[in-house]
Amino acid sequence: MQRLLLLLIALFSLSCAEAGPDGCVGSTEAKVAVFGEGGNAGSPTIGYSYLVKTTYPDEHACVYILPPYGTADASGRYPYRMGYKDSNDQWVKLDGKIKTEGSKIIDNDPEYGDTVTTVLYTHLGGGCDVTLFEGQKGQSKVQGPFLELWYHSGASEESMRCCEEEFRKNLKEGTAVRKVNKNCDYGDVA
Repeated sequence: MQRLLLLLIALFSLSCAEAGPDGCVGSTEAKVAVFGEGGNAGSPTIGYSYLVKTTYPDEHACVYILPPYGTADASGRYPYRMGYKDSNDQWVKLDGKIKTEGSKIIDNDPEYGDTVTTVLYTHLGGGCDVTLFEGQKGQSKVQGPFLELWYHSGASEESMRCCEEEFRKNLKEGTAVRKVNKNCDYGDVA
């Protein structure tokens, strides 16, 4: 019985984390992308996240997300804060609700509406994520899916290299990419 349990644990671990030929160790678990490995709401093991690149043509500049906090509501959603810079270069700060299910991040906020983000890769060092962002049909201003590259505060060069490579692997040829973290000082928001 113990052998079976150990085998199941090993198989589960391999399905959630894998090392690529480039030595990058990642996961597709949304909980890891949102809270960090071993983290949870109120005590995440990662800092804030900021959007670096996206294929979403209407994305704002300097988009960031702070880790969820507090307790979950009856549907399992945690409160979180996010923001971006508007066309006048002023910070807009918003509150939303978020929950994770497998590789999906299910989100609701006043700017984007109801969205689902699928984690394609999250670096287990807690440094970055590659995701597909899309609106829930009829309940969002966003269509999609759109490929995104997110960095976490304190991301290492190694994790950023791994996520850049994953982003390139998932980018469809000929798709326009926008870099949206130019001239962003996140010191005022974190």
